Amino acid sequence: MHVYSFDRDGCISVNPMDVSNPSIPLEWVQYLEHHTNHEVWVHGNQKLRYEAGISGKSELVQEYEKKWGDPINIIKKRKHGELEERMIGHPDPDIITAAANIKKNGEGMTKQQQLRLLRELYPDADRYICTDNRYLGYVSGWNFYLPYEFVDEFDWIRTEINDLSEGIAYKSPNNRKIVQIFKRIGNYMPSWFKSFVDLQGDKRIPIRFK
Repeated sequence: MHVYSFDRDGCISVNPMDVSNPSIPLEWVQYLEHHTNHEVWVHGNQKLRYEAGISGKSELVQEYEKKWGDPINIIKKRKHGELEERMIGHPDPDIITAAANIKKNGEGMTKQQQLRLLRELYPDADRYICTDNRYLGYVSGWNFYLPYEFVDEFDWIRTEINDLSEGIAYKSPNNRKIVQIFKRIGNYMPSWFKSFVDLQGDKRIPIRFK
């Protein structure tokens, strides 16, 4: 199993930066998520969550909680003087703080923090593949590709898509009227509310709003 993590802007065909170099087709990301057993995430603009139906920051915090518990409570339970020390079996303190910030106000966690947390969540993956239009090759354990390098290296995805008899079986949830309503309302609400009603990576509105 591989872990893929994508930036959106300047990388994916929905928002290419440099037309002289190929961007990654959106359907490639959709294929990896919906037709393979790999883990597929977005560490950049979270719009890609909805466009490709993949996981992002909200799901990252959810997975964190499943494995280590509520990051806010973990911070509260730290003893004085332990803030800069790594708790045994837990991610680095800055990742815990970033996860707590996302849970509290929907903001926080840098790209490199997200990538480091993904490695903690999936320690047994065969490869960690990151694509961004800005260099992230310094993040330990990740194979970094610029968008055009990814297109050259992973052109086999195009072949596999062409061989699919049913095509890419994913449609953006943005076409659903109820989703559009929630998005319009969210534009006028504070960040904590946006996070609370955020659509999930599995393309469902949280159950409390159905």
